[in-house]
Formats: sequence, C-alpha cells, structure tokens
Amino acid sequence: MHAATRRAIAQTIAEGTRSAGRTPPADPEALARAHMALGNGFALEALLEPAHATSGAYERAHLALVRGQRMAEETAPRRRKEPQR
Repeated sequence: MHAATRRAIAQTIAEGTRSAGRTPPADPEALARAHMALGNGFALEALLEPAHATSGAYERAHLALVRGQRMAEETAPRRRKEPQR
C-alpha cells in the first residue's frame, strides 16, 4: 500500500507538470518521497512533542515544498506540445 500511494503521488506530480507544459524539476518518484517524508516526520513529531505539532504546521510546510517545486518548474524549460493523434 505504501508503494502504491507513492506511485499515485508521483503520477499526480508527473501528470500535473505535463499538463502545464513543463517537466518535473526532479524525478516525480523522488518528489513523492519528499512529500511522504514530510508527512511522516510531522506525524512522528506530533507523537514525540504534541505541543509542537501545532495546527497548520504541516500544511504550511507542505505548501512551502509545493511552492519550491513550482518555482523550480517555472525556471525549467517548457516542453513542446506533442501533436495529438
């Protein structure tokens, strides 16, 4: 199940960047691992130090990761649209 979730996230990243006419700034599988690791890390922190797992902390960190990914995509060369068949 873990691998299937990672593949689904990677596929979503790949399809999203492709539909925007861009190439992912890194391997979609690696980006998926980063997103999952962020969630796992926050879950562990919440277990170990609940007071520091404040409401919205994960969401803010996730958005920062996504924004960084988008910034990298924006600076990457655009892909040419492939002719539809």
